[in-house]
Amino acid sequence: MTARGLIIAAPSSGAGKTTVTLGLIAALTRAGHKIRPFKVGPDYIDPTYLSAAAGGTVCANLDPWAMGEETLASLVSNVGDGELAIGEGVMGLHDGPGSTAALARKTGWPILLVVDAAKSAQTAAAVAEGLRLRDPDLNMAGFVFNRVASPRHERMIWDGLRTEAPAWFLPPNSDLKTPSRHLGLHQAQERDDLAAFLDAAAVWAASLKDATELALPAQIGGQSAPPFAAAPELTHVGLTFAYPHLKMPESAIFLPGGYPELYLEQIKTDPNFLPNVRQAAAAGVPIYGECGGFMVLGEAIVDADGKRHEMAGLLPLVTTFADRKRHLGYREIEVASDFALGRAG
Repeated sequence: MTARGLIIAAPSSGAGKTTVTLGLIAALTRAGHKIRPFKVGPDYIDPTYLSAAAGGTVCANLDPWAMGEETLASLVSNVGDGELAIGEGVMGLHDGPGSTAALARKTGWPILLVVDAAKSAQTAAAVAEGLRLRDPDLNMAGFVFNRVASPRHERMIWDGLRTEAPAWFLPPNSDLKTPSRHLGLHQAQERDDLAAFLDAAAVWAASLKDATELALPAQIGGQSAPPFAAAPELTHVGLTFAYPHLKMPESAIFLPGGYPELYLEQIKTDPNFLPNVRQAAAAGVPIYGECGGFMVLGEAIVDADGKRHEMAGLLPLVTTFADRKRHLGYREIEVASDFALGRAG
């Protein structure tokens, strides 16, 4: 994987890595640089923002656990000559089998670590340096200390650093907040103020533009990536999202991720949708439902008030929003019998 890249990571969620990544990508894009955004892991909301920050360039997901080596290499090869891949990590740097650290090991891309310094100073420096020392295989190329309240606060963090790694300091910015719902942020296309938000983020993170120099060592032997093969545009239908790397045969039905719980009455009363899906299933048409689409293929969805809404009835499952959420994470399954996506075993 010879493409140039830079990964924005953090010790934990909530450190500000999404806003830092958006600000850096927006600042570089507005300065005329070609940025290829990506998101670590199976997130479908952040990519809508990352793509918008990069001027509409498709944001791919790179998942070192769920994707095979060939898939990862193919997506990385989309980073064209003269482009720089900049991506946002997932959760904390080492969290989960498909962690940001795991992707960094596969790509060799350097990491820019975002540390929330709002309630600490020298300790924030110690956390950053501890993560740098933990895994010598990672290229921890620099630190971004976020929510630094004053010049004095900055000096205290500097005093706590024991290495000469590059460091940047960003002030708090209450204007750079993003609205959220139960599954995460609202998607970018839902925001009327998106352009103004990205402009403000670009100004806030403008000092980080020099951080892109950290990605230069990732270009091996002076080679460049193959020419960019245009990826399909992000597909949005209402509040749904289709991962851009997915390819489906024409003679199939793909129900992507989304928010069916917001449209339960419309889904169950539409005279065509559910009847046509059931008819297609009876005729043996392959049907792939992901996230929200998977819920719709089940027997029913129970809304937050406990009311049951009948769905397609093609899978023996009921999704409920009335009970507290269960565990989020990767699941490994074994195929019981041959089917469209795999063979038994």
